[in-house]
Amino acid sequence: MVSKIYALVGGWDFKPRDLGLSVYRYNSEDAALDYMDTYFPEVCVGQQFLDNERRMVYITNECDSLPGKIGGGGSVLAIEIDGESGKLSLLNRKASLAVKPSYVWVDKTKRYALVPHHGGRGHVTKILRKAGGGLTSETLFDDAALVLFRLEADGSLGEPCDALITPGKFPNPVHALSHQHSVVGDPSGSIFIVCDKGTDEIYSLRIDYKTEKLVLLDTAASETGNAPRYSVFHPVLPVFYSNNETNPVLSAYHYDKDSGVLTPSGELPLTAGKRKTEDGKTIMPSDIVIEHGGRFLFVSLRDTETIAVVALDGAGNMELRQTVNCEGKNPRGLTLSPDEQYLFSLNVGSDNISAFVVAEDGTLSFTGKMTKALCPGTMKFVTV
Repeated sequence: MVSKIYALVGGWDFKPRDLGLSVYRYNSEDAALDYMDTYFPEVCVGQQFLDNERRMVYITNECDSLPGKIGGGGSVLAIEIDGESGKLSLLNRKASLAVKPSYVWVDKTKRYALVPHHGGRGHVTKILRKAGGGLTSETLFDDAALVLFRLEADGSLGEPCDALITPGKFPNPVHALSHQHSVVGDPSGSIFIVCDKGTDEIYSLRIDYKTEKLVLLDTAASETGNAPRYSVFHPVLPVFYSNNETNPVLSAYHYDKDSGVLTPSGELPLTAGKRKTEDGKTIMPSDIVIEHGGRFLFVSLRDTETIAVVALDGAGNMELRQTVNCEGKNPRGLTLSPDEQYLFSLNVGSDNISAFVVAEDGTLSFTGKMTKALCPGTMKFVTV
């Protein structure tokens, strides 16, 4: 029987500032979140992966520079959770090797962690001396890489053992840079999906456990300018869904569990075909979560400050069921409670977390509860 539930809330912002990982005590009867403490304030939490069985959470520090240095990329932290007190303690931390580690996922064997990197948006120009005399120049960009880390027996981060670097298409002005933004594993644990905002592509891959290498299986091209951001797998069907950061359309793909071949299988407009608000802002989907039975999913939409509820039929086909106000600004993250009775919107722009009741058909109703939180961007529940 569950006696305690903690919520881990990661603070995220573009500006360097104290953010960190905060712990709240969660009451499942009324969706209340009671603040307890904040840890690792120097960390801008890009994403979390919870290993509830081992009482551990892995987080990325989504930044450009290592502590006390210029550049060097971000880092990944392995953190232990005390079940009795809810206190957090750092097990270890590793440099992620590239700029802005944007996600973290642990494979089903718990032997490896996968960390994609968004990379920067700028460039540097270097002057080079030619071998035969004279001068030339070279343009360099940050690597967008999926880095594979070993995990030790105690869950701590080991050494990186491989990296899948996805080059941009410079000098193509639209796809000049690759921006890997997320990685998730399918229910079987054999296939992983990476969304690349920069090249408008989605990659499927697997881990070769004998060689400790990442194996690229297939690449699916999204519409130019879509910027695929996050994805979720259907719990039963060989289908996953991807939202697109600069086009409020939900995309569905079929994947072959053996070969990893990706096939587009449908699209659903989330805003009646509108890509911009009345004042000209681009409507930007942010997070996506799916109900454990695969009956419906939720997508947060920035600038319209809304949450879209999408119904899924037995074949995984999509239908827009409802759109509700997120009760805040910039809903960067969405999280279902452990019993899926509530959906929480993490509104990074208004420093609050809003709670919604999830009806049997997936529709949402605001509970009236809002919790203050500093730039909340991601939340995971720890059950004890």
